[in-house]
Amino acid sequence: MRALIVAHGQPSDPAPAEAELAALADAVAAHLPGWRVGHATLAASGALASALGAVGNGRRDDDALPGPKGRVRDNRAPSAAEEASERAPPGRAVVTRTKADLTQAGHAPAGRAMADPQAARPDTSDPGGPERAGQDRDGPALVYPMFMAGGWFTQAHLPARLRDAGGTGWRILPPFGTDPAVQDLTLKLAREAEAAGARALLLAAHGSFRSSAPSEIAFAMAARIARETGLTRVATAFIDQEPRLAAARGFGADAVCLPFFAAAGGHVRDDLPAALAAASFAGRLLPPVGLDSRVPALIAAAIRRGATKGAQPD
Repeated sequence: MRALIVAHGQPSDPAPAEAELAALADAVAAHLPGWRVGHATLAASGALASALGAVGNGRRDDDALPGPKGRVRDNRAPSAAEEASERAPPGRAVVTRTKADLTQAGHAPAGRAMADPQAARPDTSDPGGPERAGQDRDGPALVYPMFMAGGWFTQAHLPARLRDAGGTGWRILPPFGTDPAVQDLTLKLAREAEAAGARALLLAAHGSFRSSAPSEIAFAMAARIARETGLTRVATAFIDQEPRLAAARGFGADAVCLPFFAAAGGHVRDDLPAALAAASFAGRLLPPVGLDSRVPALIAAAIRRGATKGAQPD
């Protein structure tokens, strides 16, 4: 059983986001015994293809890939062939992969050309067959989008990137921010802030000029917080669309700003504090939802559910 956690990353400086996602993947894997759990950001060149190969072929951790990007956490018991491979003398390799493994990894035997990868796309016409999308001899092959909303990124861009990276046949699960359990956690964070003395909450989100999906989720989340807490003021503002965070006026020292973000990227570290300063925000800035210690268990639960349900095909 295989899962790949995919995030946007930071195009201008991909390494920190890759390291953060690696730590998250390790924490999620701790809740998924028997699974191979990998990670990749779309911003890091080659990370997606490397991670797909590592998770798909059972290669392990830093032996499989140079550097931290695309690492895979393998929770399976090693096979006899894998143990033999690890006992090989330095400089020598023990070939343990089958012809099917080589084909899946994108390697053809010497002297033979690889078939068109699209021609090898799993046949989904028989939903009970062993080659259906996202299901093979290794069990489910699931992509978990560490995004706050659906829309263009998960419905168009991510499937295209997966195909380009050789990831046909994987199933895309609903993104992080749309999980009811994550939204329940966001409400808990608001209630915890209220219990600590907060009287107002500003829900900070990314927003998008390309799709309304990110703002719709954020507005709905803020409305739920307003309904289900005793906070006197709950508002939503965005980095990339109106209403802008820099214009979120009137929040005093009894306010908190809760970043409705999946990670602590450049927007959370740099853009968000700058926008709050421009708005003269006098309250406390909380960590983003995605960094809460309860998140890895929620992601693992979503992956387990995805293993037994249909999901968006790539």
